[in-house]
Amino acid sequence: MTAAPAPDRQSLRAMLILLRPYRLRLSLAMLAGIVSGFAMTALLATISTAIGGQASAGLAHLLLAYCGAGLLAIAASVISDLGTNAVGQRLVADLRCGLSEQILHAPIDQLERYRLHRLQTVLNGDIDMISMFAFNVAPLSAALAITLGCLAWLAWLAPLAFLIACACLILSALVQSRVRDKGIAGFERARDDEDRLQHSFNALALGAKELRLDRPRRLALFTDEIRATAQRIRHTQMGAIGYYALGRSAGSLLFFGMIAVLLSWRDTGFASGAVLGSFVLILLYVKGPIDQLIGTLPVIHRAQIAFGRIADLSRRFHSAESDLLTPPHEQATPAFIGRISLRNASYRFTEDRPDHRNGFTLGPVDLDIPQGRITFITGDNGSGKTTLLKILLGLYLPQNGALELDGMPVTDANRDDYRQLFASVLSDFHLFRQITGNPTETQARHAAELLDLLGLTGKVAIREDAFSTTDLSTGQRKRLAFVQACVTGRPVLVFDEWAADQDPAFRHLFYTRLLPDLRRDGRTLIVISHDDRYFHIADQRLHMSAGRIVTTEHADTIRQEGLQA
Repeated sequence: MTAAPAPDRQSLRAMLILLRPYRLRLSLAMLAGIVSGFAMTALLATISTAIGGQASAGLAHLLLAYCGAGLLAIAASVISDLGTNAVGQRLVADLRCGLSEQILHAPIDQLERYRLHRLQTVLNGDIDMISMFAFNVAPLSAALAITLGCLAWLAWLAPLAFLIACACLILSALVQSRVRDKGIAGFERARDDEDRLQHSFNALALGAKELRLDRPRRLALFTDEIRATAQRIRHTQMGAIGYYALGRSAGSLLFFGMIAVLLSWRDTGFASGAVLGSFVLILLYVKGPIDQLIGTLPVIHRAQIAFGRIADLSRRFHSAESDLLTPPHEQATPAFIGRISLRNASYRFTEDRPDHRNGFTLGPVDLDIPQGRITFITGDNGSGKTTLLKILLGLYLPQNGALELDGMPVTDANRDDYRQLFASVLSDFHLFRQITGNPTETQARHAAELLDLLGLTGKVAIREDAFSTTDLSTGQRKRLAFVQACVTGRPVLVFDEWAADQDPAFRHLFYTRLLPDLRRDGRTLIVISHDDRYFHIADQRLHMSAGRIVTTEHADTIRQEGLQA
């Protein structure tokens, strides 16, 4: 059996794949950096030749060479910096847009499994780390060129001393390779802790009211989660960088020891004093670029980890749907004239769910949602009502069986068109400021009428096709979401326990006026409800238990039961 690639190799492969679209511009920027580095080496060699009196050319020629090398070094450095900046800015912008597009295309169940705090860390921390890496490419190229150029000059200047220097550098590289793995392991642990810390930050912001009322929970969150995780990240990062610092110090010790050995051989005659002096000065100069290369290793390795996390996100969010950002005029919302159906459909949650629904199975389910009717879905908490709703909405894909519209299967090719039939207010809804994506005057007038009907006039106004505020109570936010859903004009409206946060007057309005009015307008309504006193409003009621539809009641039976109650 073939062993899986090591994580660092996978990250390196991911980094190379993500950088592939920028390889030409990046190569040109790196080439300019290399030219700048070699020009600096030529500048140093010219100075060394002039000081050592080894030049056969006159002073005028040396000054001309000095000026030419200096101008070339400056010009190439500017080109390299500008090129790297352009690549870096474009890389970061493309990553942000590309990841946003992948999130828009991601299967909803995968998105829920990945969790918000992990997304935030990738979109913020990992992209920032890649940005830092990108802006270091030009200086690294120049430092590498200077190092190689100086080594070549040293080889010409004193071959024997050069061999000693090479032996020292090889030994230093071996030391660096030993500490590298420990450093990368530390960065990996710190990156995992950053996910946990972001989760705690979300709890800190979103649970501010609950934390203010609960001293033990407040202290536990801050002490056991935020402070402990922050300190653990600090110690882990310090330890990882400490390994690099230890390796760098060991390399410096070897470097200065080598210089001491060379100076002790001054009187042995293996090189003249002038040559040895130039050799040592060049060695001391090249130590700066070498230290720069070594000092940037933590940035490179942390960027490598970031590239790996982004590649993992892309792999997890792979979707068979590729047209979710197609302009509206190229899309076609299908006609809905009969029914929405599930045929022997089932869905099972995987074992890595963060919401404790591991292993829960919905189905098999067979049902029909007739056009222009009100369907209630009822059942205890955890019976599978919301999961069923997400399958009907085309958000979850049934793992077995089929979802059908008017007898035709909903597939990857038409699933997003099918979703455009729906407008919904789910239990975990997000309220947008805009009325709709591109509201018409008719929709704006309809929204204003509904605001008045739902008691929101004076609290919310419509300005520039958007609501003036969404900073409202939970019940008011749900009413505002109801307005958004209605004005879209979608033929199917879905409400997940919409009335649960409403006071009795608006709950009564919802069941006795709003739903019947929408049905008279030809809308199809799917409602999750626990309000048994209003069940008689429905044309069909599906009762669920343990992931199955256990009873299906139609209008006559429901209304008869309502009269008896």
